[in-house]
Amino acid sequence: RPPIQRWFHRPRSNSAEAAAAAEGNMEMLEEGQGCSMRPTSVAILPSAGIGHLNPLLEFARRLVSVHGVRATLFVITTQASPRQRDLLADPTLPAGLRFVYLTPVDVSGGIPPDARAVTRISTIVRASLPSLREALTSEGAAGSSALVVDLFSTDAFDVADELGLSKYLYFTTSAWLLTQMMHLPALDRLVPGSYADFGEELPVPGCRPVPTGDLVNPLQHRENEEYAWFLYHASRYPMARGILVNTWEGLEPASLRALREEPDLVRVPTPPVFLVGPLTKPVASGRDRHQCLAWLDHQPAGTVLFVSFGSRGTLSTEQTTELALGLEQSGQRFLWVARRPTGRAGESLGAFLPSIAEDDSMGEHLPDGFLERTRE
Repeated sequence: RPPIQRWFHRPRSNSAEAAAAAEGNMEMLEEGQGCSMRPTSVAILPSAGIGHLNPLLEFARRLVSVHGVRATLFVITTQASPRQRDLLADPTLPAGLRFVYLTPVDVSGGIPPDARAVTRISTIVRASLPSLREALTSEGAAGSSALVVDLFSTDAFDVADELGLSKYLYFTTSAWLLTQMMHLPALDRLVPGSYADFGEELPVPGCRPVPTGDLVNPLQHRENEEYAWFLYHASRYPMARGILVNTWEGLEPASLRALREEPDLVRVPTPPVFLVGPLTKPVASGRDRHQCLAWLDHQPAGTVLFVSFGSRGTLSTEQTTELALGLEQSGQRFLWVARRPTGRAGESLGAFLPSIAEDDSMGEHLPDGFLERTRE
């Protein structure tokens, strides 16, 4: 069965290829040489949560619609949001993209109530492996050549090995963070105690040093279980036959050069890195536009501040109140993607929230009269 390397190339940094990358063009080439071979099917496993499903769904869409590859997307249904169902019911998805819904699992006994996002996500993925194994060996999914997982689903590599599938990692964030993740196991061995005690910056091979305060939050607290999960997944990345990154040569040349050539990273070993970006979600049609977009259409250009901390970036009650007051007192037009606060400041970052219905009111969590005073 042909490996996934035959579908993607690692573009050189010339203007023609940079232009192709900017258009989201993923050529099915192996080291720049044409290849007519096609795999029968690719199995794709996103981690739990719509924020992980979205990028892998767009990757699958591109494989099927542009390159004619048959893809099976295995969907984790445990703690799924209503929005996930809507996303997978998109009528514009190609016919060659198949969905398999994994059996929901009960993880209530294995996850502490105060567990953070990566702990919950990783535990759900691990508990879903029996369902994945069964689905991959079923008549409909059998024949897959490779299994592609995202950054928190590396436990599924064991299932791929059992079934003789090639293993690939789809890294949804930047190549710069990938360099940090590939270096993390070595850093963990070299630096005792808190990384903050090491100094103001941490070295990353071939890249600019990372200020300790700029490390992603789970990496700043080594005593936290979430750090252990990051380290666990990072230590398994070398098991992959290749790493697909949603970036392109012209955006991150230094980080990509480090991943390919820096001796400390090559010795990890870092698998071959293949660029598949930019991969973005198609623009929604007019009938699907949120009402906030109609409001934006009537604002002067360059006058609106957009405030969002991501799908899991939650604030405490105190932080929500302070942010609301600051936005109001600034007198600045703003569009704020606000989520229900976690309650206590210590739980503010990275909370794993249950699904929130569209009509869930934020009013009770904001200062009195805030919505009325700032609506226009």
